[in-house]
Amino acid sequence: MLAFALFADAPIDVAVVEVGMGGEWDATNIADAEVAVFAPIDLDHTSVLGADVATIARTKAGIVKPASTVVTAAQAPEALAELIEAAENADARLYVFGRDFALLDDRLAVGGRQIAVRGFHGHEYDPAFVPLFGHHQAENVALAIAAVEAFLGAERPIPEEVVEEALGGLTSPGRLQLIGSEPVVYVDAAHNPHGAEALARAVTESFNFSEVALVVGSLADKDTAGVFEELAPIADLVYAVPVDSPRSLPVDDVVDLAEGAFLDVPVEPAESLTEALEVAREWAVRDRRRAVLVVGSVLLAGEAIALSRSEGWGSHERGSCAAIGRRGAASLPPRRWLTTPRCESPARPGTAATRRRGRSARSPRSCSGSS
Repeated sequence: MLAFALFADAPIDVAVVEVGMGGEWDATNIADAEVAVFAPIDLDHTSVLGADVATIARTKAGIVKPASTVVTAAQAPEALAELIEAAENADARLYVFGRDFALLDDRLAVGGRQIAVRGFHGHEYDPAFVPLFGHHQAENVALAIAAVEAFLGAERPIPEEVVEEALGGLTSPGRLQLIGSEPVVYVDAAHNPHGAEALARAVTESFNFSEVALVVGSLADKDTAGVFEELAPIADLVYAVPVDSPRSLPVDDVVDLAEGAFLDVPVEPAESLTEALEVAREWAVRDRRRAVLVVGSVLLAGEAIALSRSEGWGSHERGSCAAIGRRGAASLPPRRWLTTPRCESPARPGTAATRRRGRSARSPRSCSGSS
């Protein structure tokens, strides 16, 4: 693969390579990864990966290499069983969230979360600010810290100053990403029920919007009805749009599914994302406490981000808050906000390969992740 050839020529210190789909048969699995990292596994790409969580987990577990290290988020019992079996068959060490490392504290803060993490061997890191929204992102950070510990040998904690520097600059493009500030427009790439549930919970606990307009689109092979059911609690108005892809679900079908999920909520079709966002932004600008959220597809999220940049909507800087926070949010003292390495799928399937500078391209060290 071209990417691996470029990595070898650089040479790089560490590469985090996201799995395209599944794991076992994905092209990225040629990486001889030393660490395999699994974010929460749920139903997605079921027509290819399998109809149940256990089958999907078995396919994803194909990234586990002999004598490597496996680090996993909390999993459904059937998914964890597959990861345990894969680790045993590969003679790999296994570290599990909640057992070997943990999120000790997670509370709402202005512009993100304040978290505390326990790593391997019981080390408790100092409380840190994470400029991301949602409890699931706090869990992702704990997983990332554990992945780095594992890559470094799982023998000692990461220096506190490194963790602080990493976390402050942390971003998660396409995950509750602010792309417009007047009016407020967010985008999220959630495209399965698991991701949609996490998104709805994050919006509810992190913001105090008076009303939210959803701009939704989906691909034909997704569980669109399931996604909409999870998003229903946060929707006050819905615009249905096509995704710029041959795999797009037709707008009429999006409308039908939306009307079945968003009960008593107006659902309006639009011929394009541009049209829908023009109308939705005109609606939101009438009340500063309104917001627009684009959701339903990774491709749709990319379209929205590109549109916002081309039209110069403007947005708040990383780590700032574009809406009224929930009462009780922790107000942190001024500090230098600095990024945590992410070796995840990172809230979705990923494989990471690592190379130390100066090491032979034929014997790379590596770190893999999948969700």
